[in-house]
Amino acid sequence: MATIRKLPSGKFQAVVRLKGLRPIVRSFTSKTRARDFARQVEADTELARKLGAPLAHVITLGKAIDLFLEQYRGNDPSLKGWLARFKKDLGDKPVSQVDPLEIKRTLNAIASERTGATVSRYKSNISSVLRWLIRHPEYEALRLKNAALDEAVPSYGQSKPQDWFLSEAEQRAMLAACRGHAYERMHLAVLLMLTTGARRGEVLGLRWRDIDFQRRVAKLDKTKNGKPRLLPLTKPVVEQLMRFRSIPDLRLFPGRSGHGHPREIKHDWKSVCDTVAASQYSRRWPIAARI
Repeated sequence: MATIRKLPSGKFQAVVRLKGLRPIVRSFTSKTRARDFARQVEADTELARKLGAPLAHVITLGKAIDLFLEQYRGNDPSLKGWLARFKKDLGDKPVSQVDPLEIKRTLNAIASERTGATVSRYKSNISSVLRWLIRHPEYEALRLKNAALDEAVPSYGQSKPQDWFLSEAEQRAMLAACRGHAYERMHLAVLLMLTTGARRGEVLGLRWRDIDFQRRVAKLDKTKNGKPRLLPLTKPVVEQLMRFRSIPDLRLFPGRSGHGHPREIKHDWKSVCDTVAASQYSRRWPIAARI
């Protein structure tokens, strides 16, 4: 039995289900080609067996994570890192054999190092992978279960908020250290984060076309919640921006490779913190992002 459905991308997907085989799924640019493929597979037993592995087909958790990341179109660039722990601990196990207690052990190990909110993110992300796989037309016939949602896997509560704000003295010391930093735009980057409350990735991702000097605002098209917003720019920030002003398509903080990627300033920030011997919280990016 075959079904043809139109995908959001505009392509047409042919799904052929034959007894003893997993669903055979292919996408085409036209409905006619999808229908012809389905008819050919249904009429050719040998072809069907070549294209459709037995239902006993095994997919490992590591492979499921890779497939999930390939189709992911969300706004979280760090998702691969969130899932890496599960791929390391359980990547070689078939998804059908991943036990909730194994998910729990991995999360408990993370909980010994991270906050409750962070552990909840890990749990949510691996659950998203399993939920996506369960609904996937190629694997839905395997009737997999979401081990992350099993009652054996606990919920991890939110940790008590911490005051991660720098004192005025620390702010002045930070900015002074940035002025003399080897990276000449370090002072501008930190000043932007301090005065706008923008996240590190948002600031580093800015291009000159995003800066409206007349209105004194910077436009963020992509934010963590997916909604664009404007950042008000103070006079000192505008003055700093004028020093480095360039053509619209270039980034404010271009990377060293010159291939369009923004500069990664983690090491620059650490060296600033070391220079001023700041408080224990000043090494964490939420400091610079929330002041």
